Amino acid sequence: MDIARKLASLGVSITFVCTEGYIGNMIKQGFNPGGLPIRLVGLPDGLPPEKSMTDSVDQINVLIEVTEKLVPSLEDLLCRLNEEDRIACVLYDFMLWWMGRLGQKLGMPTYIFYAMSASFFSYLTYIPELVSQGRLPLEPHTDLNDESIIFKIPGFPSLHAREVPDISWSPNALCSFDYTMRSTAAWRDATGILFNTVYDLEKEVIDDLRERAPEMDIRAVGPLLPLEYLSAEMAESAVEGTKSVNAERCLRWLDEQPEASVLYIAFGTIASPSVQQLHELAMGLEASKARFVWVVSVGDESNLQDDGAEDDIVDDGDEKAMKSAERKGKQMNDGKLSGNVLPSGFEERTQGKGLVLWQLAPQRKILAHGAIGGFLTHCGWNSTLEGMCKGVPLLCCPMFGDQGMNGKWVEEVVHTGKRLQLQRDEVQRQVQQLVDMSSPLRLSACRLRDIACRAALPGGSSHIDLHAFIQNLE
Repeated sequence: MDIARKLASLGVSITFVCTEGYIGNMIKQGFNPGGLPIRLVGLPDGLPPEKSMTDSVDQINVLIEVTEKLVPSLEDLLCRLNEEDRIACVLYDFMLWWMGRLGQKLGMPTYIFYAMSASFFSYLTYIPELVSQGRLPLEPHTDLNDESIIFKIPGFPSLHAREVPDISWSPNALCSFDYTMRSTAAWRDATGILFNTVYDLEKEVIDDLRERAPEMDIRAVGPLLPLEYLSAEMAESAVEGTKSVNAERCLRWLDEQPEASVLYIAFGTIASPSVQQLHELAMGLEASKARFVWVVSVGDESNLQDDGAEDDIVDDGDEKAMKSAERKGKQMNDGKLSGNVLPSGFEERTQGKGLVLWQLAPQRKILAHGAIGGFLTHCGWNSTLEGMCKGVPLLCCPMFGDQGMNGKWVEEVVHTGKRLQLQRDEVQRQVQQLVDMSSPLRLSACRLRDIACRAALPGGSSHIDLHAFIQNLE
C-alpha cells in the first residue's frame, strides 16, 4: 500500500486489487485513503474458510494456491476496468509470475513492484542458472558450515551455504521452490520493475539487472516512506497507532531517557526466536545494563514448546499479522503466556532501565525518537529501511527469507550494523558496543540516512525515477 499511496499523492488514480478476505480485513482495520484517489477491489480467493489468507500462519503455501486461482477473475476484472477507463499500467507482486504474460495478452504495460531489496531479487533471478549448474537446490544434508560452497551474484558479497535464503536449502521450503522457479523464469515478461530501494546503495546490483534485461524499465524508487518520516521533524500523521495506550506509555518513557541511549528490540509480528533464544537475549541484555524498549510478540504458541522451531515472519505492514499479534499480546499481558517467554523476574530486575511491551507499538514513531540509539531487528527489508532512514545502527537477527541477505548487506556492504547470535555473552558485548556513542557504526548509519533520505526527497534519484515512471505512462 506504500507504493499506492505514494503514486496517488502524485495524482495517479489507483485501483488496489487483492483477495476479498484481505480487502475486508483492511476495511475492518479502518483503512482510510485520506482523500487520495485509491479504491479497493476484492477478488474471491476460491479457498475454504479454514485456508483463508487472513487466518493462515503458513502464508506461502496458501499464497501459492491463491495465485493460481486468480488468473481468470483478474483477467476479467482488467478487461472491465479498461473499458471504464484506460489502464495505464498494472503494478503487481513478483509472486504473480503470470501477470507479465497476461499483460502482453491484454496489451497493458506491467511492472513488478518489489518491496524487498534489489540484491535479494537478483539472487532469485540467478536461481534457474544455479539449478542448471546443479548447484541448487541444496540437499537437506548439506553442511551449512562448508566454506567451499559459495554463491556469487554481481554487486553483492559472496554467499556461503549458511547465508543463502532458505528457499535454496530448507526441506520445508522445497514445496515452494518450483513456484519460485516459475516466478524467476518469468521476470522478464514484465515491462519493468520498481524497487523499494535506493540506487546509490545497490548500484552494482541494479546495473547488472539492467544489463541483463536492457528491454526493461528498471527503477529504484525507495525508500517508500512518508516524507514526514524522512524529515527531521516527524508529523503525527506519518505514524500508525500513535494514540494507543501502549504507544503513549512507550513514548512517555522514552521522553525521560538520555539521547541515543536506548536499544529498540522487535522481531516482527507473526513469529519470534525460540524461548531459549529469548532467554539468552534477556540475560545478555540484563548483563549489558543498557536501556531498552522490547516489543515481545510470540508469533506461534508452538514456539513456546519447541526451541528448535523456525517460524515465518510477515512483513511489518501486514495488517492481519498485526491484529493477530495484538490479540496474542493481550493474552501475554494477561499472564497466560508471559511466564514462559522471558526469564523469571526479568522485568522487575530491569525496571527503570528497560521497558517490555507485550502488544504492538508504533515502530516508526519509536525509531524517530531521539532517545533511540540502536535497533535489534529480524532485518525484514521494511524494518531495515525504517531504521536506516533515522540513522539508527542495527543488530541483525535474521530468521528466514530475504532477512539473511539483508543482515549481510547491513554488515558487509553499508557497514551500519552487525549480525548477532542470540547467546548471552555475545548479546552483552554487542549491545554495549552498539549503544556506545563513539561507535563507528553510528557515523556510518548517519551517512546512510543522509543518502537514503536525499534520494527520496525532491530532486533525489528515487524521486526523479518515480516521476519518470509516471510520465512514461501518460
